[in-house]
Amino acid sequence: MLKVTRFIALQVCPALAITLGLALSSPAFAGKEGKDGKDHKEKTMVTRYFIDVHDRKDGTFPAKITAEDFRAFFQKYEGQAREEGVVLLRVDVNLEEGRAYCLTAAPSPEAVLRVHQRIGLPYNQITEVATLAPDDLGFSGAEVKGEARKPLSKMKYFIDTHDKRDGSFPAKISPTELVGFFKSYEAAARAEGVVIVRVAANIEDGRAYCYVVAESAEAVRRYHQRVGLMFNGITEVQSVTPSDLGFSAL
Repeated sequence: MLKVTRFIALQVCPALAITLGLALSSPAFAGKEGKDGKDHKEKTMVTRYFIDVHDRKDGTFPAKITAEDFRAFFQKYEGQAREEGVVLLRVDVNLEEGRAYCLTAAPSPEAVLRVHQRIGLPYNQITEVATLAPDDLGFSGAEVKGEARKPLSKMKYFIDTHDKRDGSFPAKISPTELVGFFKSYEAAARAEGVVIVRVAANIEDGRAYCYVVAESAEAVRRYHQRVGLMFNGITEVQSVTPSDLGFSAL
């Protein structure tokens, strides 16, 4: 069983406690010397976060899979993840389009790779990320008021992606500049009735994943046009977490 020893909350302060895109210093495994003098590794929760991506178009997502099949596969994945000290936080998936984004806390990208090798399903991309949410900036993305507020029943969940390699992420941006950009990004989203849930980014790699709630993909497109930075892809997803299956990754 994983023991939670430390969790570093990412938040914005004058000293800018976030360093997006850099590995955080908390150790993934705490070495513990036993009575026999050997180093016994005790699995602990870590503060390195990764998003790996799967897409049917390149063979990294099953050609055909039902919701029930996915549920069984998810349980297998979660079980193997524990063996590598990896905590599966959530999977956002669109079974029809054949695309998935997996958010994990892990000691290293190699540990995430080994989990995927155990279950026989490779990913096409993995990025170490730091995350930033509206609450980190002192306001809630749920504060959409007036005509912009939409009935919850009409809202959908999307992930849009950005990469500096195709111009959908700034070529150069500092953590401070990213925070400033995020504020204007959030304001533009509100104007379109879109709620930003979280942005997971790596500024060194120039890659970002934006989790949003919106009435349509078109609303997401409009607020990106407002800030002058388009995404390179958008997927409507359903989110699955370990608790949805009746157990906790902890």
